[in-house]
This record gives sequence, C-alpha cells and structure tokens, in this order.
Amino acid sequence: MTVIKKIWTTARSIGMEREDVYNVLQRETGKDSMRQCSQKELERVLLSLQSVQGFNNFRGNRATKRQLWKIGQLEQQLGWKDNPQRLKGFIKKFYSVEQMEWLTSAQAWRLIESLKKLIEKGQ
Repeated sequence: MTVIKKIWTTARSIGMEREDVYNVLQRETGKDSMRQCSQKELERVLLSLQSVQGFNNFRGNRATKRQLWKIGQLEQQLGWKDNPQRLKGFIKKFYSVEQMEWLTSAQAWRLIESLKKLIEKGQ
C-alpha cells in the first residue's frame, strides 16, 4: 500500500474530512498537494495522523493528555463549553491548528497560560 493510500485510510479511520487532511499536509510539509511531496514528507504526514489516531500510544511532540484535560477545564471556567467553536476558533487564530489534539506540547502550554490570563481578566 502506498503512503498516500495509508494517509487516506488513516484519516478515514479517525473521521477526518478531506479539508482536515490537507490542513495537516500544509502544517507538516508546507505544501498543498501530496504529489509535490517527497516520500519522507508523506511519511511525516502519516505519522502525524497516526499520532492523532493513537497508534502505539505515540504522541510525538503533541500535547499530553494532562494538557488537553487542563485546556478542557479552562474552557469550562471561561464558559465556552456551550459553544465549542469558541475554543476551536481561538486555537486556529493564535496557533494555526485545526484541532486541539494537534497542538504541540509547547503550544498547549502557551494556550493554557493564555486561557488562564483570560480568566484572570474576566474574559
């Protein structure tokens, strides 16, 4: 099976839309087309998708489960739980990431600190 087929198979198994796959491609390679990518770049995209899927519990440099939990707690304190698009939009605007699970550990830490400051300021 080619790497491109593996990318689409993995994406389907975790319920990703076509647009999400291309967002990951852009983030990981800086390119808009899989045909423009080298084998190594495609493998990096696949690895990124597999980390989202949870293959072998590999998260790479992704946000930890504890960080994701803390972000959820802060989201609730801000009153954003009723409208999940608020957090998603905030993450997309400031971290250029479509899904919270795609944040790196460092980005997640910065997001946590940003959300704490919003709470301190009273939004």
